[in-house]
Amino acid sequence: MNRWCRCPAWSSATVGRPDVAKAGKKGRSLAAVQRDVARAQAAHAKGDISTAMRLLKEVLSRNARNAEALVLLAHCFFDQRRPEAAAKLLHEALNLQPRHLPTYALLAASYRAAGQVGAALQVSQQALEIDPYDLDTLRHQAMAALDLKRIELAEASAEAIQARVPGDYDALFVLAQSRYLAGDLDGARREANRLLKAHPRTLAGWRILANVETQSGNGQGAIKALRHALSMQDQPDAWQQLLLAQHVNGEWTSIDETRRRMEAGVRAHLAGRVTMRADPMNLLNVSNDGELMKRAFMDVGRRIWRSRSLARDALAKLPRVARQPGERLRIAYLSSNFRNHPLATATRSIFQHHDRERFEVFVYATRPDDSSDDRKAIASSVEHFVELFPFTEEEAARRIIDDGIHVLVDPDGHSSNADIGVLALRPAPVQCHWLGTPFTWGSREVIDYVLADPVILLREHERLYVEKVARLPRCYFPCNEHLPRVAEEIEVTRGDVGLPSDAFVFASFCRTFKLNPETFDDWAKILERTTGSVLWLSARDDFARDNLRREMVRRGIDGERIVFAPQARDHSFHIARQAAADLSLNNLPYGAHSTTMDSLAAGTPVLTVTGPLFPGRAASSMLLDIGLPELVCDTREDYIDRAVDLASKPERLTAIRERLRAKMAAGPLAERNRQFARALEDAFETMWRRHEAGEPPASFDVARVKPSP
Repeated sequence: MNRWCRCPAWSSATVGRPDVAKAGKKGRSLAAVQRDVARAQAAHAKGDISTAMRLLKEVLSRNARNAEALVLLAHCFFDQRRPEAAAKLLHEALNLQPRHLPTYALLAASYRAAGQVGAALQVSQQALEIDPYDLDTLRHQAMAALDLKRIELAEASAEAIQARVPGDYDALFVLAQSRYLAGDLDGARREANRLLKAHPRTLAGWRILANVETQSGNGQGAIKALRHALSMQDQPDAWQQLLLAQHVNGEWTSIDETRRRMEAGVRAHLAGRVTMRADPMNLLNVSNDGELMKRAFMDVGRRIWRSRSLARDALAKLPRVARQPGERLRIAYLSSNFRNHPLATATRSIFQHHDRERFEVFVYATRPDDSSDDRKAIASSVEHFVELFPFTEEEAARRIIDDGIHVLVDPDGHSSNADIGVLALRPAPVQCHWLGTPFTWGSREVIDYVLADPVILLREHERLYVEKVARLPRCYFPCNEHLPRVAEEIEVTRGDVGLPSDAFVFASFCRTFKLNPETFDDWAKILERTTGSVLWLSARDDFARDNLRREMVRRGIDGERIVFAPQARDHSFHIARQAAADLSLNNLPYGAHSTTMDSLAAGTPVLTVTGPLFPGRAASSMLLDIGLPELVCDTREDYIDRAVDLASKPERLTAIRERLRAKMAAGPLAERNRQFARALEDAFETMWRRHEAGEPPASFDVARVKPSP
């Protein structure tokens, strides 16, 4: 729930007094003690937290076993957003009153506020053993189960509340959000509307409805729902959600204001002035403020780490398998994207190049088998392809521990569907991140290293990363050896994809959420200076397409000069059709990553500007690695001029394409991937040697791998 966790109302009548027979160490009467507690309660009710805390500390200094004072002081700490301090006092109170349900409820709320969701769920379940019908406890169990994506438990708790209190806000919220998390969009829409019917001014209902409409392809409905929500209340989470919806749908009306409001909300949250579930991935697309992004990712990292403390402590007691002398290093890749997904496409060739004499490779797939070519290729390339789905985080972590993994690789990062909770359980001695999030993971407790290269992560930017940097000698992004063959084997004409046969075709197949007004400013200038050229884009629906055409018209360019590619029938056709473009255009601040490699594999040059930070430097790293520095620009002005120049000099562009295709031919690409796999393995060995020697993680450079003889 995207708000400060609600705690139960406090009442002195509900708290027992085990000290009733004692007047306190200094002989004060029981009546005097109770007067002080009553005065503290009155001050707390008026919002005078400092007076309440002063009075309560005086009471406890005379009698530390006053449960009433302990609970009220915990309330004060909770109100000050110091939930860890509140939890400590509440445990003391429960030692005195082990069956006091309101204390359990406040303890569960404190744990949730501290990000220790597993502990909150455990406390709720303990309280329900005392009274299985207690409403406050059921609410906390429902919320904690929802946070942990234990959908069945969350819904059962919510239904139990609804049976006793029809129309209860928390129960209706849990039911709607549970259906959304379960992927049941019709059910989520139904439950969200039920929530809004009972509570028409709740922002949560409108935000769930916006999520449902977004996933259903109704971007216009999503934006309408969010703007309606914000008309009722100025909430940072809703501004964040609106910004993403506007980017996804190319709807840039007042987008500068939306950006400003979202960023202000993130800053206020990080300063402790408001509470929001800040998503730092949104910042990558609108900001070059590295310090802000670091703080935002650290905020998420802390929350993830704290929320798994109980499960992590339990797993820490399991025996770990030590590496024996001469034993191969066991490395594992954990991902939800070993399926029909760009990550699987990008990485599949690397697995076949791992050295089986030195390394035992495991792949843990956390989503169902989709029978895709990429999944089949990966499964056949490794010794151990483990289907984890369905699973709980604890079950996945236990399997990794039982397999004795030495180095666990996270290719997903904070991308959607990532199983970050498994990593927070620390199932492997060494854990590193690669590919998924183009910035710091945000927790040195969870991730020890990030795999990078000299271009995407400059040495002066290492201060923006909480983990240490393992810097590969060449581009950090692999290329599927299968893709160039696909582009050659599947013939796609311009007529097949709706492109004019005689026009110069600029292309960008990045997802629309990465597009922005500044990028369109540059592209409009390029189109204005290249008569008859067209811009080939991909957009999900008519609403987005109409918006993007309208934006181009606002810049003085005929909207019909944008040609929209239809949904590709499969990934192979998507790769092959990109060869119909003359030049791909990258964007900032969050540039294309896998999309850049797709274009290069198809033999289509990509023009880019080198951004200041990792999100905008991936294309530059790829182009420099394959020997095309003339496609890497330092400024937006240079980018515009070079695009115009290449469009007017077909012979120069043809020469670049020939060089590109030679680099992407089967032999050179296989050699590149072999060297890439050796560099990865050298990095893993270095990480492990430091761990085995008892040394903390430290940044290092991997030596360049020698070519095959």
